[in-house]
Amino acid sequence: MVTTPRKHSRKKKKAARAKSTSVRQKTFSGKRVVIVDDHPLIRRGLERMIHTTDGFNVCGEAGNAADAMIVVRKERPDLVIVDVGLPDRDGIELTRALRKEFPDIAILILSMHEDPQYAKRALEAGARGYMVKHDAVEKIHVALRDVLAGRQYLSPTMKAQMGNGSRSKR
Repeated sequence: MVTTPRKHSRKKKKAARAKSTSVRQKTFSGKRVVIVDDHPLIRRGLERMIHTTDGFNVCGEAGNAADAMIVVRKERPDLVIVDVGLPDRDGIELTRALRKEFPDIAILILSMHEDPQYAKRALEAGARGYMVKHDAVEKIHVALRDVLAGRQYLSPTMKAQMGNGSRSKR
């Protein structure tokens, strides 16, 4: 008789876990984002900003290119935000590697570099957008939506730096 209640109790717990999991999946349904930056403070700040936007969920993060490839292979995100300056590999090289392995993934470069050559190289490598970090606070949500919609995004600072020679497809 002791085994019957135990089985019943296990079934209840299993059903409760299944229900909890499905609720969690519904709560976090939306576009999945991986953040790649060598500074934990930047990753945490971006994560908080992204979580305030409906339809986005940060599903992973990495502090270098090698870990980024592992996380992206595991999580299969819709979008990857990549810093140019990574300790083990240039973010633009990482963009090329991601694009080669995952041709449909959206990539947004987030960098401190305001030099238009960085943006040009990033876009040529397969990034859909280039954003200067100090513009991110106000425009990250616009950049995420544009890049995921297949549009090229250049932050206001980068547009001004690049002038009329290269404009965002908006």
